[in-house]
Order: sequence, then structure tokens, then C-alpha cells
Amino acid sequence: MKLAVFTTFLCLFCQIAAAQTTHQNVYWVRLYVQYAFKNKLELHVEVDERRRLDNNNHVQFISHNHLRWWINSKAAIAGGVSYSYANGLKEIRPFQEFHYRMPITKTIEISHRFRTEQRWLQNANKEDYRFRSRWRYRLQCSYMPNKKWVFKAIYEVMTHTDAFDQNRLYGGVEYRFTRHISLEMGYLSILQKRSETAKLKSDIFRTTVLLKFF
Repeated sequence: MKLAVFTTFLCLFCQIAAAQTTHQNVYWVRLYVQYAFKNKLELHVEVDERRRLDNNNHVQFISHNHLRWWINSKAAIAGGVSYSYANGLKEIRPFQEFHYRMPITKTIEISHRFRTEQRWLQNANKEDYRFRSRWRYRLQCSYMPNKKWVFKAIYEVMTHTDAFDQNRLYGGVEYRFTRHISLEMGYLSILQKRSETAKLKSDIFRTTVLLKFF
């Protein structure tokens, strides 16, 4: 009898836990342009269209634009702004970040990125915005066996000042056709907190065209 009650309770708990997490399959198509000026200054422009895999419905359009200045060969600071449009609502997001590269061998490199964001999120009435601060830390490991191929593994965590937001795990491979043109394809898993009782799990297939003018 106790076993039957325990089994029933366990099944109900599993159903409730499963119901609290919503899943979606999405694909992202991204264009990433990098342009180097003099004095170690770079312009980075990203344009990203995100859609559902099952019905091709629009999920989000987002662009990131920033200037990056290399302090030395390993460290850089950057500042810019992101623009997002999702579910009929806009977000304007200034951000600042710090990069640090750590070459391990001639073919392996670890890099850190610390970013702080000021998020201005449009309310449902579309007449005003609410403000939230968010902190992000990204750890990336790159393996470059030769000049053509780059293998990447990335973990990133994001938290607002008052609550956890999401974490991301990514694995991808980049193929460099020329010095200036590359194609990257990979898989991204995101677990995002929506409320105290609800989470969103996203399985994402991302394709990136990279244009580098260095």
C-alpha cells in the first residue's frame, strides 16, 4: 500500500515538474560583421533572426552593435547597444563588457567575457518602459587545429540584480573559407527562468555568417 501511494505521488510530482518547464525548438540565423580601425579599435555588428522550427513563426529579431578596444593582446573593453523585437514589444539594451583571452597552447584558447546590461523593456501598453539590470559571464574554449577550422564550447550564465535569469551551453564549429569569410554552425541549449514556477527550455540550431575586415 505504501509503495502504491509513493509511486502515485512520484508520478504526480513528475507530471507537475514536467508541466513547469516549457520546451521549444528554434533556429537562429545570424550575420556577424567585424571591422578593425586603427589604434586597436574594432566595430562589431550582429544581426540575428530567430524562428521556431515547427512552424517557422517569428520568435525574435535582435541586433548587437558595439565598439571594442584592445588594451593589449589579451584584454579588451567594449561598449554598445542591443535592440530586440519579440512578441510585438521592443527592448533597448545598452551594455559594457570586458574580455580576457588566455592562450593555453598554440591550438587551444580560453576566453572570459564579463558583461553588464541596462535593459529597457517595453510594457504591454507600448507607451512606456520598465528597467532591469543584468549581469552576464561567458566562458569559452576554442580549439584551432589549423587555419581553416575552429571548434568552440561555451557556457554562459545571466542574472538580474534581483533574480537568476538563464544559463546557456553551446557547441559549434567554424569553417574559414578565406581570411575574411567564415561559416559557423552549432547547437545552443538555454534554460530560462520565466517565473517562480515556470521555466523555458530552448533547443536552438544556430547558423552564423562571419565577415571579418582586419
